[in-house]
Amino acid sequence: MSNALNRAIACAMFLFLPACGGGGGSHIEPTPPPPAAPSSFPLNSSQTFQTLAVTRALRGSGNTISGEVVLSNRPSNITASYDAAAGTYTVTENVATATFSSANRTTSGFLDVYTKQGTGVTDELKLFGNARSGGSQVGAPFQLTYLSFGIWTHTDTATGDVRKSHILFGYPTASGSMPVTGSATYQTMVNASMFEGGPSFPNTQSEVDGTATFTANFGTGAIGTELSLARQAGGQSLGVFTGTGTIQSGNQFGGTFTSTAATFSNGTFMGGFFGPSAAEMGYNFSITKFNPDPFAGAAVAPQQTYITGAVVGKKQ
Repeated sequence: MSNALNRAIACAMFLFLPACGGGGGSHIEPTPPPPAAPSSFPLNSSQTFQTLAVTRALRGSGNTISGEVVLSNRPSNITASYDAAAGTYTVTENVATATFSSANRTTSGFLDVYTKQGTGVTDELKLFGNARSGGSQVGAPFQLTYLSFGIWTHTDTATGDVRKSHILFGYPTASGSMPVTGSATYQTMVNASMFEGGPSFPNTQSEVDGTATFTANFGTGAIGTELSLARQAGGQSLGVFTGTGTIQSGNQFGGTFTSTAATFSNGTFMGGFFGPSAAEMGYNFSITKFNPDPFAGAAVAPQQTYITGAVVGKKQ
C-alpha cells in the first residue's frame, strides 16, 4: 500500500483532528460546547428569572385595599429579566410590565433605583446592587452572591391604583446540593413597607425597618424565624413576629407567624434557598393587623394594617 493511501486512510479515521500533513486540505473542527450558564451575580449575560414575590394592591385615589395581598413561592406571576445587549432590566406581571435602562437609574446606598414615567403610569424599581455589573453592595450588612432582590412599584396615575411587589430572584440551590443533615443560622436584612387605612383614618403607605433571625434544621426540615418591625419614620415598634415552618419541596420553604402585637390577625412567609449547600436564603412575608374598634382610643386608629416585605440572608 502506498504512503499516499496510508495518509488518506489516517486522515479519514481522525476527521476531527487538524488536517494531516502532506498537501494540507480542509478539515472539520469540533463544535465547542455552549458556555455554561452563569450561576452567580452580577449579571453579565441575558437571563430571565422566575421570582418569589409578594404583591400588595391598592385601588383608587383613596388607596383602599383591593382584595387580599398575593404571596407566592417560585414561580410567582412576576418574572425579572436582564437583556445584556440592550443593558435593560424588565419586570413583568400578568397585569403590567416595565423596562428600565441606565438612563432611568440613580443609586442610593446599596440599591439601584430606576424610575420611569409612561403614558398614564409611573414605575419604580429598586434593585440590590449585586444584580448589575459595576453595582455596589457597599453599606449592606453583608454581600450576596447567589440571591438578589427588588421592590417594584407600579402606579396608574389615571386611576390611582398602586401595586407594590417585593421580589426575590437568583440561583436556587440544586436538589443534589441541599443539605440533609445539620442546621444553620443566617445573618439577615429586612426590607418592608406598610399600608394603613379604615373609617375616618387617612389611608397611608410607609416604609418599614426591621431585624430578623433565621435558622434551618436540614435534618428535620424545621424552619424558625423572628421578625422585629418598626416604622422607618420615628421608629415606632410594630411588634415582634415569631415564624415557624418547614422545608416543603426541594429548596423551598414556608410557614406562619404568631405574635402578641396589638391587633395582630395573621401572618405568612414563603421562601427558598440559593447557591451551593443553601449558602443564602430569602423569603417574602405578609402580616395583617385588624382593629375591631378603631375609635376606642384618644385618636382614631387604623382599622386594617398590611405589612409586606422580604428577608434575605447569608449562612453564618
